[in-house]
Amino acid sequence: MRVAPKAPIFNLFNDNNPYSTIMYSHCPVITLSNNVQLQKVKHILLPIDNSENTRQKLPIACNIATHFNATIHMLAICEEKQGEQKIKMKNYAEQSKRFIEEKGVPATYEVVLGKNVCSTVLEYETKSRADLIIVTADEDTSMFIESCFEKVIRKSTIPVMS
Repeated sequence: MRVAPKAPIFNLFNDNNPYSTIMYSHCPVITLSNNVQLQKVKHILLPIDNSENTRQKLPIACNIATHFNATIHMLAICEEKQGEQKIKMKNYAEQSKRFIEEKGVPATYEVVLGKNVCSTVLEYETKSRADLIIVTADEDTSMFIESCFEKVIRKSTIPVMS
């Protein structure tokens, strides 16, 4: 699905909004923003946190990585430089890495400091060699406030699966 830059306000009131399609889809959707093209997928960027949504996307990411013979690079975003939250994220990243490797998929992870998840993902995308980002569609979208997943889809320079 191709996504144009943020739609004018009148487009937000109809159901042809691409973000509505993504939210209500029963299968993963790959979105290509602007002139982005889907190339060979060898490296998948998977932002993670300790939410249920992250747990749900791990098996999907494994299936996609297996299909393309790709490596999953997890980005564990933490708001604390040190402390309990960082320890929890590191432990969760380790558990996720083991889960992915048990499925026969190579995996890496990095725990990074970031207060703004969207900006952190977009900055890391630039540094990484990722060919695809896998995100979870937020339920907290509204007509007037752009959600994190909408921002990543719109600003990413590589395809985004949600």
